[in-house]
Amino acid sequence: MKFILFVLTLCAVQSLWGSSLVWKQQETKTIYKTTKALELQTKHKKLIIPIGANFELYEKSKLNMIKVYLYKYKFSKCDLVNTETDLELINLAQPNGSTSSVGVNLSKGCNVEVFVDFDDYNTTSFFK
Repeated sequence: MKFILFVLTLCAVQSLWGSSLVWKQQETKTIYKTTKALELQTKHKKLIIPIGANFELYEKSKLNMIKVYLYKYKFSKCDLVNTETDLELINLAQPNGSTSSVGVNLSKGCNVEVFVDFDDYNTTSFFK
């Protein structure tokens, strides 16, 4: 009986993270959906990007000086063309129980920038 519960728990945990991609799996010119709501802060209010929002990855680059990968996404169906947010740290629970963090901000033109530390390149993202 304990074995069956263990297998069911393992399946549930895998389904939680199974649909999210690892950062290194993402390719440009591909549309992704968020698997987590993202809370970003403008100067005057909080902006929440909901689960299931569409983003197209249009640029992925390596910033060696600060040891991060920079992912640039176009936020689909965005009417916040002139809105900018502060850089926010987003915590991401990993399948092994650890947590990783990425920096996220919205820049003018509905572009979302995600900064992924070199050490977190193989961790689970908030996209599927």
